[in-house]
Amino acid sequence: MIGKNSPTIFRNTCIILSLILGIFFRFENLDKKLIWHDEVGTRLFSAGLQVDDWSSVLYTGQVLDVDLVRSIHNTHKKDAIDILRGLAQDDPHHPPLYYFLAGIWGRIFSDDIVTLRMLSAIFSLLMFPGIFWFCRELFQSQRIAWTASALLAVSPFFVLYAQEAREYTLWFALILLSNAALIRAIRLTELKEETNSTNHIFISWTLCTFITALALYTSLATATVILSQAVFILFREKFRFNKITLMSAGALSLGVVIFAPWAYALAMRWEAFQISMAWSKMIIIPNSSLLSILALNISRIVIDFWPDYQGIESFVAVGLASLFVLTAICFLIKYAPFKKGALVLFLIIVPISIVLVPDLVLGGIRSVSARYLAPSLIGILVAIAYLLGAESESGKLRIQNTVFIVLLVLGIASCFLNSKQEVVWTKGISYNLPKVADMINQSQTALVVGNRERHHPGNLLALSYLLKDETKMQFLATEQEYELPQNFSGIFLYSPTDQFRKALEKNENVTTRLLMEDLHLQLWIVEPIVIR
Repeated sequence: MIGKNSPTIFRNTCIILSLILGIFFRFENLDKKLIWHDEVGTRLFSAGLQVDDWSSVLYTGQVLDVDLVRSIHNTHKKDAIDILRGLAQDDPHHPPLYYFLAGIWGRIFSDDIVTLRMLSAIFSLLMFPGIFWFCRELFQSQRIAWTASALLAVSPFFVLYAQEAREYTLWFALILLSNAALIRAIRLTELKEETNSTNHIFISWTLCTFITALALYTSLATATVILSQAVFILFREKFRFNKITLMSAGALSLGVVIFAPWAYALAMRWEAFQISMAWSKMIIIPNSSLLSILALNISRIVIDFWPDYQGIESFVAVGLASLFVLTAICFLIKYAPFKKGALVLFLIIVPISIVLVPDLVLGGIRSVSARYLAPSLIGILVAIAYLLGAESESGKLRIQNTVFIVLLVLGIASCFLNSKQEVVWTKGISYNLPKVADMINQSQTALVVGNRERHHPGNLLALSYLLKDETKMQFLATEQEYELPQNFSGIFLYSPTDQFRKALEKNENVTTRLLMEDLHLQLWIVEPIVIR
């Protein structure tokens, strides 16, 4: 890092501190975060369980101890190969690589959520060499590469997802490695006549294919990355069918072919996939809200003090962050050579367009989930690194260094704030479970009654970790002919259907009172009718 094109000693020190703090934040308080819906799914699938394995134990209509619910992942625990069968049968839109690795990890160490989160934190460390390699290959600049590495280290967006027991950080790392491998393969191919390195070229394209396949086996959203790369190649080569075009097409296509077995499993369960993603089309919000949420999610790569817009200061901060991102993109377009900057540009534009345009035209909230924007956010971070890391005159260099330090401070402050929170915005549909649990735990002998609608099973399992040990739970496969159990000081209905709740009031001579509600859940309490 020290040399002709290296940062100053102060800048160098800030980068080192940022890398150290970034590693620290990824592993801090892993046991203090809310266990939420998706992480419960990770625990079940990584144990090799199919839905029937655990639902047949829970959804019997019997009153169960909460401890049994918490330990349901130990029911009929199977071998690692059963992970593939379970996902192929019940959840093929989640490719198996991460879950297979998590299953092996859990069997070697432990399958508790903290240990699974530690695996994600370790995967996130692969992003550091990934982004350094990508920027080094792309811009041939160590200064830009180190700038990007430091920004990534304390980016609140990437730190938060590093603490999720999900596949995201593995996917993020593979996105970076895939793009770095592609640029390296292109560079070596163009230098063939000078270096005569045919073997190196073959190895580079093979590596590109292999990483592409791994990324597909981690997330279906890799398709947006492949499309970005394909568009980049076509524009880079001016739509000519030359060696670069053919080699790129061959490498990317072969990666897709390797993924074909799982694509077939997905096709066989396509109807289930559409049902699982129906939420992204059914919920419709104004286009202005879509754009404001997009701006908020983009700002999270550098500043994340608010789970949502809260007060004028959040609007100002998000506005300034968005303006800065646009400045970085414009700088990239103006000053970066097209054959280098175009990949970053298409990596930003294509994934966002694929989810945002259908929302704006047809309605839906595909673009609201920040994790699906990850390829674009990676591209934006690289664009910012280019703006702040490109060589410039001494006057502009001071401005670059100042802005760079400000961004690092904002990132560190955001990570520190988030590290102290039990619930952060990434918890999505489970965000209000702690409030639900607090209300239920006020009852001395509580019963929670839930159904199998939508995402309720996963949220009920996540809720069990927050309830008192004395609490009982009742999982209803059907809500017909239900009779209220006796001897409970509080009976709570978790997101009941209106039909069930009204029938219960009529048949059991009770009333139900809504305690809390958000977009994803409701909590009702059953009360006897008071005759006055």
